[in-house]
Amino acid sequence: MNRFIVRALSLFALVSVYSFAEEEETGYFFDLELGAKYYSDIVIDDTGERSNEADYATWSAFAVEYKNEMEHRNVSLKYRVSDKRFDTQTQYDTQMHIATIQGDYRLADIRFGLSYREIYTLTDGTEFLKASQISPFASSFVSKHNFLRGAFIYEDKRLDNYKAKSGNKTALTMDWYYFFGGFKSYLVTGYKYRDFSANDPVNSYVSQRGKLRYSKRLGKHKLSAGVKAENRSYSEVSGNSEDRYDYEMEWEYRITSHIKWATEVQYEERSYSDGSPGETEYIASSIVKLNF
Repeated sequence: MNRFIVRALSLFALVSVYSFAEEEETGYFFDLELGAKYYSDIVIDDTGERSNEADYATWSAFAVEYKNEMEHRNVSLKYRVSDKRFDTQTQYDTQMHIATIQGDYRLADIRFGLSYREIYTLTDGTEFLKASQISPFASSFVSKHNFLRGAFIYEDKRLDNYKAKSGNKTALTMDWYYFFGGFKSYLVTGYKYRDFSANDPVNSYVSQRGKLRYSKRLGKHKLSAGVKAENRSYSEVSGNSEDRYDYEMEWEYRITSHIKWATEVQYEERSYSDGSPGETEYIASSIVKLNF
């Protein structure tokens, strides 16, 4: 944990020194989330563990972001911590720390950028996951209504108590946004190819995922709905495959310019080629979001 904090502070210092040297204005932004969630089943995706029991959890998150934006280049640093506390199954209590540094430069009509992220997760107060991620990306408005973004992602994931499931991941993503009525409504469709190489080859897999999401703002209300479909093909050692479908609906209400209330419902289902029983999960959340 101490090493994570040192890295986060080092990233902050790097961005701050760079920006002040440019003698440009800087901006600090803060976000706070408070709410509750209901889980029909608790799933730990990194290990495949399931509780097979429903539970409620309190939710809180805090983020501070530093931005320095100019016409041709942007630099930002963000630190976010989230905390999830279950009512009865406290062994699944989770605290996650994420520090991100990102910069991009506009060349003609295309922005080229690079993002670096450090992730540190605690489960039931014990170190669970550490990950480092780097991602070069490019984005552009190709027309008044069309926006494209593509990225390459490399991630090194370390699970101290599950070394067989630790490994590295490479991924390619492409998202297409189509905007309606200015920026009040949009449709986004995307594709992600991911190759995960685990320490134990039986846990390695290649996945392909497609997504579709629609969002519309009506006055103080914002409505969103989306679906994701993914196929995971595990290594030849196991020869298994897995299909995943995730459905989401969200309603957000703007109370003031700095306070929002969001309610979200998610439904997830999984099926397996080896004949194992399929699994489903419902998640419902109600969260108040403050930004300033």
